[in-house]
Amino acid sequence: DLIEYLKIEYKKSWSESKLKGDLKRSCFYCGKVVTVCAAHNDIENTLKYTIDLKNYARGEFKKDVDDIIEKLKYLMKEKMVISDELQKQINIIIHQIKMGRE
Repeated sequence: DLIEYLKIEYKKSWSESKLKGDLKRSCFYCGKVVTVCAAHNDIENTLKYTIDLKNYARGEFKKDVDDIIEKLKYLMKEKMVISDELQKQINIIIHQIKMGRE
């Protein structure tokens, strides 16, 4: 399925990115895994890969990722779903991180 494919591509691209010193491709796949998992309300994997995504974030966006991580932890603990509002926040922050913004 799409999520498994993206996870595999992320892992491959992360290894390649480390060797080449270029993290753009692995950042792209990590962001894609987060957005697809969030859209499928897979909180566990959304949280796992959002924590990875923090490594690509810079400046104020690190704080935004921390905020998303805390919200996801709360949702998982309370057995709640990812709201449309949180999905939008995730999409916006991921876009900014992929663009290399600080």
